[in-house]
Amino acid sequence: MKAVHSFEPVVGDGPRVLILGTMPSVESLARREYYANPRNHFWRLIAAVLDMELPQSYKEKIAMVEANGIALWDSVEKCTRSGSLDKDIKDVTSNDIDSFLDKHPTIEAVCFNGAKSRDIFLRHFKTREGIRYILLPSSSPIPRKNIRTFEDKLRAWLALRELLGE
Repeated sequence: MKAVHSFEPVVGDGPRVLILGTMPSVESLARREYYANPRNHFWRLIAAVLDMELPQSYKEKIAMVEANGIALWDSVEKCTRSGSLDKDIKDVTSNDIDSFLDKHPTIEAVCFNGAKSRDIFLRHFKTREGIRYILLPSSSPIPRKNIRTFEDKLRAWLALRELLGE
């Protein structure tokens, strides 16, 4: 087991939606980029939700989410984990999501990129009146029982359009 630390949040002006992952993958940590593994569906999902072309550079991807009212962060600040799987996360210290929400009162919804992110959040924080909490299927490329393909995930992720006023 190796100790790993998440990144600072990605947040532009007046975010409306906070998408919480769990902990960046080994590849993401090495590249210092959210969702850096090219097999992860995250950036394709976001581009499809926004009806935009998928940007090629990380800088353009970050600009896309910031310009569209989306903030990114993780439920976990630090933990021990071998590999990249959420099931291997141990010894969790959560990020200070309460302070983040206090600092960004324009956030109307917190969306969890997978059940583990939601479960960690609910272990450490109370939900707030006036904020919607939405569980999305993980953007991980690993198929799940009822969510096997990109298209399966996209059907659920399209809920972001309503939140973003798309």
